[in-house]
Amino acid sequence: MDHAIIGLFLLLAGLIGLGVGSLVGAIVLRAAAQWLEKLDVPFGNALLTMLLVNIANSVVGLTFAFAFGTAARSNEVAHAARAAIWPACFLIQSAIIGRRIELPMGRACLVSFVMVLISIGIGLAIVVPLILVSRFLM
Repeated sequence: MDHAIIGLFLLLAGLIGLGVGSLVGAIVLRAAAQWLEKLDVPFGNALLTMLLVNIANSVVGLTFAFAFGTAARSNEVAHAARAAIWPACFLIQSAIIGRRIELPMGRACLVSFVMVLISIGIGLAIVVPLILVSRFLM
């Protein structure tokens, strides 16, 4: 397959992932802000906020993964670099959320933390049944 087609496919998949991730993130952000701060964040504002968060964190994550992965020529090092920058990405998310919905940094960090917990819950609610069904079918 031609490298240009593969690159185009990867770009399209990345854009779709960015859009879907931003949509889900907006819903989670609205839920966390409502639960913690009693704020009704408009969906458009939440969507733009999460789009900015996802773009910023993608740039940071890809930059570090590329730099460390290329330097070490190892996927393991690239994965470790992504895990190591998670706190920075968390702070970036919190800063953008705080700025966009006008929260102090500490409260924005709390909203981000609750968003992480909600996301883990959603992930478990999807993954666990899939694992159980796949084991049942095997």
